[in-house]
Amino acid sequence: MQLPIFESSEEGLLPDEVRIRTVSIDTYSDHRRMRVSIALTPFQIPPNIVVVIRDREGEELASANVIGAVKSQIEFTMHLPEVDTSCDCVLFAAVEYQETGRVHEVEKAFPISN
Repeated sequence: MQLPIFESSEEGLLPDEVRIRTVSIDTYSDHRRMRVSIALTPFQIPPNIVVVIRDREGEELASANVIGAVKSQIEFTMHLPEVDTSCDCVLFAAVEYQETGRVHEVEKAFPISN
């Protein structure tokens, strides 16, 4: 089933054209929760979004999957295990479709401490 999803005056894009516009990460005061905000280009077909947080050695600390995103602007909280608050991490985010696979990905480094 295809949903007509248009949140703005921009026309929704085909799966191969969907991109991540922005990614922001805000650390809560406990340094174990991260508010992740992702903005996508408008889309015609709801994409899947994969998000992984890794430490500087590349070890996975947390991951999340959004299946069939219905909005181009999403926000959620990720929980980290107890880690060194001086650690720098990398957030990896990708847009995927079951039929076409991964169409766009980004990485963003961020410190755990504010």
